[in-house]
Amino acid sequence: MLIDSRQKGWFLATVVLALLAAIVYAWFDYSTPGGFNGGSVIGMWYGIIGYALMVYAGLLSTLRKVPSLWWLGSRKVWLKGHIWLGLLSELIILFHSGFRWGGPSSKSSGSSSR
Repeated sequence: MLIDSRQKGWFLATVVLALLAAIVYAWFDYSTPGGFNGGSVIGMWYGIIGYALMVYAGLLSTLRKVPSLWWLGSRKVWLKGHIWLGLLSELIILFHSGFRWGGPSSKSSGSSSR
């Protein structure tokens, strides 16, 4: 992907926010006995922030279908936000999960261990 001058601000903001989120995650993971947990207060904040970023990214399709809402901003801004904040939301959700995959809701009810 080509990052030109029109994307540079979004790119830099995304990188700075990602680094800040990584530093906070690393500090809490190091200082918490047993490691970081997504159910902790800071873990829940990561989840809330990641969810809010995903909602923002998803609102682009709503704004395309309801033209009267374009007073909320231009299409270019929403598209750039959709791309860059969508990428950031993936990282934030990974931090929320503590890079742990699976859990009670991901187990198949049809499988059994014998």
